[in-house]
Amino acid sequence: MPEDARTLSDAVLDVFRAYGVEYIFSSPGTEWSPVWDALARASAEGKGPCYFDTRHEDLAVAIAKGYYKQSEKLSVVLLHTAVGTLHAAMALRSARRERAPMVVLAGDSATFGEMAACEPGPQWARQLCDAGGSAAVAQPCVKRSTTVLSREVLLGTLQDACRLALTPPCGPVFLSVPLEFLFGDAIPFGGRCAPPPPPTYADSATLEQVAGALISARRPVLLTEYAGDKPGAVEQLVELAESLGMPVVEASDPVALNFPRDHALHLGFEAKRMVDEADLVLLVGCQQPWYPASKRTTDARVVLIDEDPGRELLNYWGFGVDQVVAGNLVGSLQQINRRVKERLAASSGVDQAREARKVSLRARHEQQHEELRAQALAAAQRRPMEGRWAAFNIGEVLPPDAIVVNETITHKGILLRHLRRNLPGTFHSPSSGGLGVGLGTALGVKVAAPDRLVVAIEGDGSFNYNPGLAAFGFAQQYRVPILVVIMNNQGYAAMKRSHLGNFPDGWCARTKTFYGVDIAPAPDYAAIAMAFGSFGDRVEDPEELPRVLGRAIERVQSGQLALLDLIVDPVR
Repeated sequence: MPEDARTLSDAVLDVFRAYGVEYIFSSPGTEWSPVWDALARASAEGKGPCYFDTRHEDLAVAIAKGYYKQSEKLSVVLLHTAVGTLHAAMALRSARRERAPMVVLAGDSATFGEMAACEPGPQWARQLCDAGGSAAVAQPCVKRSTTVLSREVLLGTLQDACRLALTPPCGPVFLSVPLEFLFGDAIPFGGRCAPPPPPTYADSATLEQVAGALISARRPVLLTEYAGDKPGAVEQLVELAESLGMPVVEASDPVALNFPRDHALHLGFEAKRMVDEADLVLLVGCQQPWYPASKRTTDARVVLIDEDPGRELLNYWGFGVDQVVAGNLVGSLQQINRRVKERLAASSGVDQAREARKVSLRARHEQQHEELRAQALAAAQRRPMEGRWAAFNIGEVLPPDAIVVNETITHKGILLRHLRRNLPGTFHSPSSGGLGVGLGTALGVKVAAPDRLVVAIEGDGSFNYNPGLAAFGFAQQYRVPILVVIMNNQGYAAMKRSHLGNFPDGWCARTKTFYGVDIAPAPDYAAIAMAFGSFGDRVEDPEELPRVLGRAIERVQSGQLALLDLIVDPVR
């Protein structure tokens, strides 16, 4: 092959560029040398995509997920055969649950050294290839998993993967690629790729029915968990709530900022009281409005607006809803808003009941806000530091556009209530059943928004599941500074609470012998970060917290990762 001839790996990058891919995140494996050579050529020619080594597969996928959350752009992840796929499985599952599209490639071998033109090495036959290939390993965690069958179909299969990943409900698509297919002359690629299908919308009659029901309702309530992941959704929810005087509850486990938390119609995170009082419950991107599903305590009409009303990822959903609005979530809200406004404009006079409801809801919101503030301030002098004081102070010092990535469990409710966020896209909570993706998600957000302050808040238990060394190395190597805050209660509080809930008078309670709880002796988390040239500090004195937070933010804004180890109420 002539020295400057285009290779099939060059054409692979052409496909990625055609789908707007700007970044490739990889935990390196030897199978990717043809792609690396093509990347070097592209860089010399002033073309992308940009390549990042991540040092750990779980981190690579988590970064790709965080990058999409902030940018709405597709990225590519390169893994090392089945062994790398196994490392990445938790983050792949998280991306699937959170509907984050990406194309994930893992190497394989089709010839095991039997083809003279390509020598992969004996390790492929002996160690690296599993029966069924890496596609079988990834299958439970992704939207689709398949093996590329020949070099002739490689480019077309990549196009299919990009398109499917971006088709709602979005998610990761996995391809096992025999490394032999990446060598050799390029197969012609004309640059034409089928785009993802356009958004689908509910029919006009359904939208009219929902708009009419909302206007007729005397006590409507809106519940949402993940609508705010969609650009434009928060603005549409605010418009709808204000038009109707409708309270909004982020229930029961919000993964995004879905509604400004200082807005007068934001009524917190506990849905039960509002649902019990309602005559219409509107679920917008809400997976679990109450628990258990069969315990519906209201006779209210329940309407679901969602892009995935079938809940294909869940073994059980079981919520009885009266009407479903399927299709593009933001588009559905826009259409309902338009119809609501038209009907309100056509009606005569002011609905006194609706205006009175707004006044009552504002008073309830202000009471909640003042109670929460009083709780936080009352904890200012307590030692050990209370989580409420820590969360309140973080919220006070962060700029309004700072982006918080939460991966706490027992402190999540405190953070939601006391760390006030109001702008769309300023809160993400990637805990979709598994821990260890928070640092990567925050780094991916920072890659997409380099000029924004990004804060990863971890429990000490959650932090231990993260590939921390790889994350700090990535931040140092590529100058991706974030603020990491560890809410360190020296244990797994969720384990103790669960045990006491099941056995309040059991032997563990009587003997004060609890298993699966302690993280002891606690390591010096700040020193771990400092080993990578980062700023680190341990904070025990609650009065010192505002000053240390300010100093840490200054370090991040100057280009240095910072880690604060906050010693909070221990698990007792």
